[in-house]
Amino acid sequence: MADTITFEDAHALLDYDCGTGIFRWRTTRPGRPSGKIAGNVQAPEKNRKVARSRIFLKGKSYLSHRLAWFMVHGSWPIGEIDHVDGNSNNNSLANLRQASSSENKFNKSRPISNTSGATGVKFIGRLNKWLAEAWVYKKHYSLGCYSSFDEAVAARDSFCRAIRGEFFKGATC
Repeated sequence: MADTITFEDAHALLDYDCGTGIFRWRTTRPGRPSGKIAGNVQAPEKNRKVARSRIFLKGKSYLSHRLAWFMVHGSWPIGEIDHVDGNSNNNSLANLRQASSSENKFNKSRPISNTSGATGVKFIGRLNKWLAEAWVYKKHYSLGCYSSFDEAVAARDSFCRAIRGEFFKGATC
């Protein structure tokens, strides 16, 4: 990151509580007393459904989850930061982990357009079967057709758990 704030400056301006993920101002300025919660949740960015918390420091905007990582580890995260519980505004340290873009996508919620109740499982009416499928690293996998919804979910979960490891969230998410 070019023109980033220094570790020392970040700690001079902010306190970060690892347990709650809350930032508080250390310094007092007009309209911003010491101890006041820092950051604000802005409107969602292009191609994002969820707004994320940002903090402005020395004229530059920082995503709160990346700033939390920086303040604890002393270096900016490599790649992306994944929120383990899927809540992009829960910036407690236990909820943050470094991830590649693909790993971060593994942990996203079920799409709103999904009507089956499970990601990667859909009903094929003409066959009267449930189809299980997955996308991994931009490659499509058809995992077969099943007589029951539960069998299709189990097949997809088993496949995804093996590939995604700690980033596996489950088909019902």
